[in-house]
Amino acid sequence: MPPAYNLFLVDEDEKKIPTTVTAVENAASQVVIADIYSESYSWELTGANSWHRKHAYKVDPDEIHLCLHLDWDENEFIFFDAHHPDPKRWPWADRTMAE
Repeated sequence: MPPAYNLFLVDEDEKKIPTTVTAVENAASQVVIADIYSESYSWELTGANSWHRKHAYKVDPDEIHLCLHLDWDENEFIFFDAHHPDPKRWPWADRTMAE
């Protein structure tokens, strides 16, 4: 079974606000067009808490990005991100990975 991703609404300042599947579904019901893509990385510690990322293929991606176009002419968008729940995917957040 695929993991349950952590969902976020991304505001105009690119701040990620936790959200729900229902909020994504409600926003999607108003869509003119949607763009979705995923990204995965392989992280390498390059210095004292300095990380270098390389793109990598993973069956369950690290991040999924969804852009919902609400009004094409008015440039109205809603952005959502979904992050994989495994903390090892985000090594700088896991102190045991850096030691």
